[in-house]
Amino acid sequence: MATDESIQLILPKSSKEEKPESNNIVALAQEYLNTIPNIGAEGLFNLTYTGYVVETKPYQALFMATNRTEEAIADFSFVLDLQIEDQTIWQKTLLRITKEEFGEIPVHSSMPILINVPEGKETELLKADNDNIQISLSQLQRLS
Repeated sequence: MATDESIQLILPKSSKEEKPESNNIVALAQEYLNTIPNIGAEGLFNLTYTGYVVETKPYQALFMATNRTEEAIADFSFVLDLQIEDQTIWQKTLLRITKEEFGEIPVHSSMPILINVPEGKETELLKADNDNIQISLSQLQRLS
């Protein structure tokens, strides 16, 4: 079922405490959602790289985790593969989104997620754009 409902920004549970770094991330996430208000494919959980990297060690890439399914999502894991041109940044990387750390991702909402960049891959990641990035999510499953 298609919808014109805009995606709402929600904050991870771990970011609810006010910190200067969090405010910057929230502002970047909101700016990103303002430019792409219907982010993600309908009916799916989507992970979108924003192009932003937090340049403090360890480097972290800012992604938007978007729930376009028909039910709230919490406590799940998936495997991330990401390539830019012919360079692999993440390969078969298992990620866990726990309710304890992130809370729940309601229907038609998007949450900023910071993912540690593998050492030595920062420069390649900064070369990403819509034409040269390939993101694959697999093995999406609920945690027991």
